[in-house]
Amino acid sequence: MKQTSYRGALLTLLMFLLVLVATVIFLADRKESLEVEARQRADRLATLTGEQAALRSDLAVREAALALAEGTRVALATRAAAEAEAATTLTARLADGADRVQTLEAELQRRAVQAFIVSPQDGAETTAGAPLEVVLVAAAEGGLAQVTLAVDGEVIGRYPGGGLARFTNRVPWTPPAAGSYELELLVEPLDGGPAAQSSVALTVQPPPPAVRAAALQAEVAGQLAALRPLTATVPLTTAPVATGLSPSTALSATLCGALAGGGPDPASGPQAAGPTPTTATLPAAPLSPTVVLQALELAPADYGPADLADLLAVGPLLARPDPQGGPPQFYRPDESEGPLGRWLAVRAATLAGQPAAAVGLQAGTALSPTAAVDGDAALARLAWREGEAALLQRQYAGAYLPDPVDQADLAAALAGAAVTLPADTPPYLRAALAFPFVQGGQFAAALFDQGGWAALDGVDERPPLSSEQILHPDRYLAGDAPRPVTLAAPTAVLSDGWRLAGSDAFGEFQLRHYLQPEISGPALDQAAGGWGGGRYAVYTQADGDGLAVLLRLAWDAPAERAEFASALDTRLRQRSGDAGRPAAGGGFCWQGSWTTCLYNAGADSLLVRAPTLALAQALAATQPDVIDSTAP
Repeated sequence: MKQTSYRGALLTLLMFLLVLVATVIFLADRKESLEVEARQRADRLATLTGEQAALRSDLAVREAALALAEGTRVALATRAAAEAEAATTLTARLADGADRVQTLEAELQRRAVQAFIVSPQDGAETTAGAPLEVVLVAAAEGGLAQVTLAVDGEVIGRYPGGGLARFTNRVPWTPPAAGSYELELLVEPLDGGPAAQSSVALTVQPPPPAVRAAALQAEVAGQLAALRPLTATVPLTTAPVATGLSPSTALSATLCGALAGGGPDPASGPQAAGPTPTTATLPAAPLSPTVVLQALELAPADYGPADLADLLAVGPLLARPDPQGGPPQFYRPDESEGPLGRWLAVRAATLAGQPAAAVGLQAGTALSPTAAVDGDAALARLAWREGEAALLQRQYAGAYLPDPVDQADLAAALAGAAVTLPADTPPYLRAALAFPFVQGGQFAAALFDQGGWAALDGVDERPPLSSEQILHPDRYLAGDAPRPVTLAAPTAVLSDGWRLAGSDAFGEFQLRHYLQPEISGPALDQAAGGWGGGRYAVYTQADGDGLAVLLRLAWDAPAERAEFASALDTRLRQRSGDAGRPAAGGGFCWQGSWTTCLYNAGADSLLVRAPTLALAQALAATQPDVIDSTAP
């Protein structure tokens, strides 16, 4: 029995423990559920708090916008009220002026000797250089002896009275400069009695920049007449003083087809003579001109469209030789009124006096592939235009700015207007921008030394045809014109996938920069000085992975072709590290990252550049008169 009681107690205890465990589990689960619910409520509270903050921020923005709109409304209302008040004031002034005239008329009847300056009114303002009319009235009962009008004591009009009782006149006068002036009227009666006087004060403000520039231009044009008579072919007002040469114009002139994108058929450029070959052509590719510059090795491989865009963004500029013999200095024209303003006005007047039709170019315009002149001839004509202006600028400075102070002011102003080209601008492009001003100035000076301004006048009828004529004025004077050079379109080799990237004349200026920097000094003069004509064509694959170049050069004599071949060998040995070798099928080739081959083509040189030797040889075979060359 006792044992049974123990068992019952044990069972009871066990049941109690089970209930206790169940209770603990229930409470734990409930706690976890409550914690989850608390976290959810906290998250919801945070979300609501964020939404509340966003609503408050939006409300603040809307309130600020409303306040701004209200402020704008108030400002506009205030401005409208002010303008209405100004209109009322002006109306009142007009009425007052009319009343004043009536009063003066009545006063004339009352006084014995009277002097009135009706216009301008005392304290009026005007602008320097703007003509105005001085309206004066004089009267004397016994007759007028003399009426005198003066400005700051200097007589600008003296009129006999002739015994008239009343005299009215309108005297034109233009304030010469900004400042304060006093207009004085003196009326003397015929009977010798006391004279009557009247005066008004006038404030003259400086004229607007455009008016000052026009006045400066007219003054400089008058001074230039004593140095070089110029008959403007366009109004001077259409050639502002502060206008430079657009980089796109100068660069288009150096590689017309490249900058225009594509270019004319290489077989038919402006230099070509006789009938156009009937060879098929490849379509043009709308590529960046940097592709052509890189293909012709006139710009490094990493010089891309963005770099060229940075250069073109420099804007209109001018250039001049460095007085210390360094690289040309570029500067930006401005509206200066001192020595620099006169310096720029000389250029503007010179360009305005040149026959634009004969030049074939308008300042600031780019060329198209169908321009009447090829790129090299366009560069030469730009050099003629700017060179004549540069020569006249130097002569003007010597004649009208001889004072050392003026010379120092001009030098300081030019230095202050200096323009720094982007650091990555290739030497070729720097030289192309400076060429019209520096080499053009040397060309004009050489012609002037030969025959004065008459020699420059002759250029109007016979403009230069190539950069060679600018670099060698004696050849221009001798009539040494470039020889026609053509290239056959290599359609048999470059089939589908190839496009014409650019084609144009290749002048002595480009040739010199192609050979640099490996060839320089007298060796460069010897290698490039025999240039007689040239044309290039650059082709590219549609996927942009391949480039091919054909460059044909004519020479003044066979010996000069050999001098070029020797210089080319030196250049390519240094660039590629390859000594070069005769190639099967003709030509002498150097192989590096690219293959370059030189061929004799009749009396000309043919230069071919391609990714592979096989392609270079195939391209050479498409050109007429190509024969085996010997080692340079």
